[in-house]
Amino acid sequence: MNTTIISKKFESLFLFALLLVLIVPSRLIASDRPTTMDEPWWVISGSNYYYALANRDLANTLYDYHPAVTTTWMVATGMIAYFPEYRGFGQGYFDVRKPKFEEFLHENNKEALNVLLYSRWLQSLSILAFALLGFFLLQKLMDSRMAFLSISLAMIAPFYLGHSRLLNHEGLLSIVVLTSILGMHVYLEKGRDLFILLVSGASFGLAQLTKSSSVVIVVVIGLMLLVNLVTQDGRSFTSKLWSVVRVFAIWFGVAALVYFILWPGMWVDPARMLREVYGNAFSYAFQGARLDVTEELDPAEFTVNTRLDGVFLYLRYWMSGTTFITWFGIVFAVYFLFSKDKDGMPAHVRSLIGYLALLGILFVLMFGIAQGRNHAHYIMNTFVSFDVIAGMGWGMLCCGLGSVGR
Repeated sequence: MNTTIISKKFESLFLFALLLVLIVPSRLIASDRPTTMDEPWWVISGSNYYYALANRDLANTLYDYHPAVTTTWMVATGMIAYFPEYRGFGQGYFDVRKPKFEEFLHENNKEALNVLLYSRWLQSLSILAFALLGFFLLQKLMDSRMAFLSISLAMIAPFYLGHSRLLNHEGLLSIVVLTSILGMHVYLEKGRDLFILLVSGASFGLAQLTKSSSVVIVVVIGLMLLVNLVTQDGRSFTSKLWSVVRVFAIWFGVAALVYFILWPGMWVDPARMLREVYGNAFSYAFQGARLDVTEELDPAEFTVNTRLDGVFLYLRYWMSGTTFITWFGIVFAVYFLFSKDKDGMPAHVRSLIGYLALLGILFVLMFGIAQGRNHAHYIMNTFVSFDVIAGMGWGMLCCGLGSVGR
């Protein structure tokens, strides 16, 4: 028995190390290459964020309704490492649409590309940390080799890899959303460890600080808790309901606490921050423009794409952006999901496949019916969710169905 435990721990440590080998070089090699169109926007926004923090102008830590606070924190931290004196020149805030920021850096013998490089490294480090956390959580649900295949396939898939090498929101967003879902599933299925629940809630808080669209995972978490309510045995309905409500309250409370602590703007003017983030998000989704254009949220004006064009557009994005490895992996996962093998697939693995599939579909539906959104990277969560499912499919094929559960 002891030999088996030692062997499993060694295997787990080896796979952790192998994940590092897969993830780190692919995100650091040639990371000083020129930028995309969005990156200068967020370098300037993050520098403004640093300037606001350093000068205690906390109300000016809002630059867009995403709210992209995780991204601006990375740029601010990169600026501290590269050009900490930036805070003391009294230059004020730069317009993200004008080139004066780069001119200012040149005047002080600094390069904007170096600020970007530091920020990219910090983002890669964050993605690596959450990828390892996701692997840790998956190991509690299935064989470590299957967990490794699932996470590694998601991390090195071309579409995700290409985006997560750059300074944007979607790379970090999709991995923290994944860890939030995995954390809740592990909590409900494997011993109800409070620390795991806190990790799940904190991940959701970080997801909301990155992009408000991550609110869709509340639907998946709600379904998880509803299923748990129905399947619990041995207690009265009132007792089970109270247990589920308490779990959700802790999960959501931790998310709200992380959201508040890590966004200094919430310390001084929470009403404005929330209105700008969620008001603009709803206005853009249902009225086709931001609040400074529509001037108010008018439910009477709310419209969505009632045709299926938007949904099919995002499905085409996914089909063209993924690879045959993912396609076959999903086919294997579905086959084993309905397999009549006598050993069978554990219920918690079956449900995890279902929850991840639902998560991916919800992002397609959300952006497919909303107005003003038509870029493939908005459904990065769909790519990652389906890649994890595909990794599980390949794992079942390679490791055998009998080794799926734990």
